[in-house]
Amino acid sequence: MIGKSVLFIAKHKTAFYSLFIILTIATLLLTLTPSDAIDQETIHHYDKVGHIGLFFVWTFMLGFSFIIQKKRRAPLLAIFIAATLFGISIEISQELMSNGRFASLLDIAANMGGSVMAIAALRGIQTHYQSYLEPYLSKNNIKQRNTLDS
Repeated sequence: MIGKSVLFIAKHKTAFYSLFIILTIATLLLTLTPSDAIDQETIHHYDKVGHIGLFFVWTFMLGFSFIIQKKRRAPLLAIFIAATLFGISIEISQELMSNGRFASLLDIAANMGGSVMAIAALRGIQTHYQSYLEPYLSKNNIKQRNTLDS
């Protein structure tokens, strides 16, 4: 099931990239929206879970897009650092903007926690499900056409 899902995503790169862009924009909108526009009481109880989930998905999509674009193993440490810097930049932006939101070290920790889980998932895919990707990502799978022979 996981292997087929991995292959499905790899075959639909454009849709996957589009979803990643939409997720990035949604992340920025959700995290930088003025606090008075959000029901704080409802969100407060699930805040850290939301950070973990959001950054799990964002980091996973970043890493997997790297795998299907570069056709090789993803540099997991670089992806983790990029996700961490993205989360920190959001928190700094919240602090600098006068929108009623403030930076939080616990939010940064939750973001990093979600990113660590995504890195573990990416590592698992690269280790255990690479065989599903090999036929699709193989350079030999690209049909060679010589237009001079026709």
